[in-house]
Amino acid sequence: MLAMIPFVFIRFFQHDYPVAFLNLTSAILTGSSFFVVLITKKTEMAKISLSIVCFILAITTTILKGWHQIIWVYPVLTLFFAVLKPTRALQVSIVLIISISFLIYTKVSNLYVLGFIVSATATMIFAFAFTSQMHSQSDILKDLVIKDPLTGIANRRAFEEDMKKYSEQMKNGTMQSAAMVMLDIDYFKKINDDFGHSVGDLLLREFAMAIIAKIRKKDSLYRLGGEEFVVLLPHTDSKEAFIIAEGLRIEIENTDWSDPKLFITVSLGVAECIAGQNVWGWFERADKAMYKAKKEGRNKSIQCNEIKKSIEQ
Repeated sequence: MLAMIPFVFIRFFQHDYPVAFLNLTSAILTGSSFFVVLITKKTEMAKISLSIVCFILAITTTILKGWHQIIWVYPVLTLFFAVLKPTRALQVSIVLIISISFLIYTKVSNLYVLGFIVSATATMIFAFAFTSQMHSQSDILKDLVIKDPLTGIANRRAFEEDMKKYSEQMKNGTMQSAAMVMLDIDYFKKINDDFGHSVGDLLLREFAMAIIAKIRKKDSLYRLGGEEFVVLLPHTDSKEAFIIAEGLRIEIENTDWSDPKLFITVSLGVAECIAGQNVWGWFERADKAMYKAKKEGRNKSIQCNEIKKSIEQ
């Protein structure tokens, strides 16, 4: 937006009003997108809007000012790859190059058009290769931040972010119910002591896969650390969550693990999210319910409703 403002004044000073109004409109639209992102924290629509504005600006400027304005195509191509996903940016870039070539081919020599196509295509290919590699590295780094390296499932950081997201959605009414199921493998330390940590690690991986196979597509599994896991259940009340927890408990009890010497059970705590309650209160209720299941003999699911009842009263 700020980069366009000087051109607006220059065009007005030169009495080039069509281009001046075009630049002014582009600056206003770009500025509006900036403030939308600032307020909503959502960038996807702003990226698309900015790409559309720059695409139209490159085409319109070439039409109004002539073939020598194609110099602006190169930064626009670069911008596409800076704000859009590489594949989408590649598609838009090809359309822009073809469009500009069509606009100038009757006004310049065929050699000039060919030179433009070659140079613009080279810019596009370089930008595509660079941003594809950058996105790939970004995905790897993101996985390192939010995934548990042993099991490959989401880690505690991802859980805390999603837990807060669900709680906020409950607060603003976009989600009517949500619950979590806390799981802890019974006597896991004894498994490590008796069979070694390599067997324990293999069991954790198999355990995670068994839970993922049992839960619904909309549910999410996280490893908090050690032998503790949690499942977040969106659009699920406490009764339904308890049924799911019992299903998981029975599934684990009846699973045949790769090491035939292993037989494990789990203790589970269930808690429903309460709109307006601190997220750590939600977490603590599930955690307490799970430890209560352990104290009452393990291989058990406990549903925590005490706080909810006191709030309702």
